[in-house]
Amino acid sequence: MSLLLLACAPATDETACTSWPDAAVPPDGVTEESCGWYALSVGGHLYANVYVTDPDAGCDAVLADGLTLNAEPIFSNMSDDSAKWTYDIVAMSAGNGLHVDVTCSDGTRFEARIDVE
Repeated sequence: MSLLLLACAPATDETACTSWPDAAVPPDGVTEESCGWYALSVGGHLYANVYVTDPDAGCDAVLADGLTLNAEPIFSNMSDDSAKWTYDIVAMSAGNGLHVDVTCSDGTRFEARIDVE
């Protein structure tokens, strides 16, 4: 299994998303789609499944200031689901449009924006 790295840094303006929703919405369970915009309270969680095409693919997560991971991402590759990394992203402080960017060695990329109240 590839080495999993986590980096925390300010969000950049470079994004693969060509369009974002018009407004932030509360997450409805675990999100799997990239380019979503979510509303969380301080202490709230966004759970994101990042599906990879290569089970050996490692991923790097870059989170804006004000966001953190609750724990190391969890990898699973069950017979009834595809290979994925599950991230538990926690809102630590107020901010608007906080960027989450997960890139994986197989070319998979997951992005989200989070408004924290």
